[in-house]
Amino acid sequence: MKKNSFALWAALLSTAAFLLCLTTNAAPAPGISFPAPDRSQWPAALQNVPLERLSSGAISLLDRRGDLVRAPAAARAPAEAETAVTLDLRVAPNLRLGDDPAPLPPTMRAQAEPHIARSPVDPDFLTAVFQEGRFVDGGAVDCGYSVTNDGGLTWTRALIPNLTTVTGGPYPRATDPVAGIDLSGRIYLNTEAATNSDFTEGIILVSRSVDGGATFGAPSIVFPT
Repeated sequence: MKKNSFALWAALLSTAAFLLCLTTNAAPAPGISFPAPDRSQWPAALQNVPLERLSSGAISLLDRRGDLVRAPAAARAPAEAETAVTLDLRVAPNLRLGDDPAPLPPTMRAQAEPHIARSPVDPDFLTAVFQEGRFVDGGAVDCGYSVTNDGGLTWTRALIPNLTTVTGGPYPRATDPVAGIDLSGRIYLNTEAATNSDFTEGIILVSRSVDGGATFGAPSIVFPT
């Protein structure tokens, strides 16, 4: 028993010493300061943003010198190797997904309730979905979607077809859009649609695309409410 107790205490002391070493080494020594990152090559929208307010995605692109960069795919070598880097154009000001779809009433072209999904097998393939033309008392004229195949540099944009009356569907309003992408690249857009004019009753629908968002089939009812 004494031998086991001694071994346990030795292990605990070793662990404590190791953690203390890590803590000591992690803190900068008094009087040492680190140079500020060179922001001259950063996107203009980020040059004056405090580091603590950058998104986790932007922070992950900071290299050892504090430059905001993205390593080219061909240059992904061992960590100790020095590689050329290029600025990631996706870390930039807001991108316009496309023009407002013509079927929307001219005075109802605001978006709300956005949701975005990334393919689990292709990081450059993403789908966003959102309300289009929100009513002040709930729901929207339709729900729109956007698709990108280059990680967000360019997008397509359209309304979900055959959902509400503005796109050939039977429902007066739609809301609560959610996007999903499966392992085969099929896109699923989940929405709730009104089954009466004042939206006191609704139905849950899913629209599916098997060609990467180029076309969508008619919404399928998955849950009547």
